[in-house]
Amino acid sequence: MNKLDQARRIAHLIRDSLIERLKETGYIGDTNLDSNDLKSHHVIDQIATEVAMKELKYSNVAIYIEGEKPHIPDNVDYSIYIDPVDGSLNWDRGVGDPCIVIAISNHKEISCLNDLNFAYIYGLRSEDEYWTENNSAYYLCHLTQKTHKIKTAQTTGIENMVGYFRTGYGMAKNQLQKTLPLFYKVKDIRAIDNSGMEICEIARGAADIMVEARDVSDGFNLIAYPILKAAGGGVFSLNGLDIGSQSIKLEEKYNYIALGNPNQIVEIVDYIEN
Repeated sequence: MNKLDQARRIAHLIRDSLIERLKETGYIGDTNLDSNDLKSHHVIDQIATEVAMKELKYSNVAIYIEGEKPHIPDNVDYSIYIDPVDGSLNWDRGVGDPCIVIAISNHKEISCLNDLNFAYIYGLRSEDEYWTENNSAYYLCHLTQKTHKIKTAQTTGIENMVGYFRTGYGMAKNQLQKTLPLFYKVKDIRAIDNSGMEICEIARGAADIMVEARDVSDGFNLIAYPILKAAGGGVFSLNGLDIGSQSIKLEEKYNYIALGNPNQIVEIVDYIEN
């Protein structure tokens, strides 16, 4: 089974399990396990994790799943990284396009995002799919059933950009303190608060920039990186460093700028800071 087939199978099995639960419960509101922490694990995260682990049980692969202890056999062929439900709150509430994010590396454990050589994203509501293949990025639109090779819009000038700026999880103050100038400057502002899907939409030119400055996102929110990179974009720290080549620990928190046109990062950082 190739990488795309494996990722697609895991994603579809997770979606099937979540839909079966939804048929029984309906939309019952937030299912986060810690009612005082909106970023805590949700019941659906546990369900999705169980499905992924069962599917990978007999694979000779190192498994890293957000919020779970890594499973690392003695001798592995490759490593797989999974955010089983990116946008758990959105799924619980029946809004947006929560997604499943899967990335693969030939390394036993990645040291930076550039070590990831494959990524796959599956929209749980849209059923749209994104993936990488031969250093290119692809988008399968479920509505049309057509596959497109995608590139970022390469938009120049902040005033021409469509931005995804998150203010959710009660962290609006953190976001606004760091990025308020961009709210005034960009052409349009949207946010669905699913990192994987927002990064993919930048990759296909539907948006230009996404900024996470709330101090709440871990490294798993960045594993869709290979798709954006293959489409011509990049991910940067708030002070403009290319995160792709920086040392990363997926369980730690990161602020970042996902950008369709990497050449604009200097202008963006300068505008925020000055």
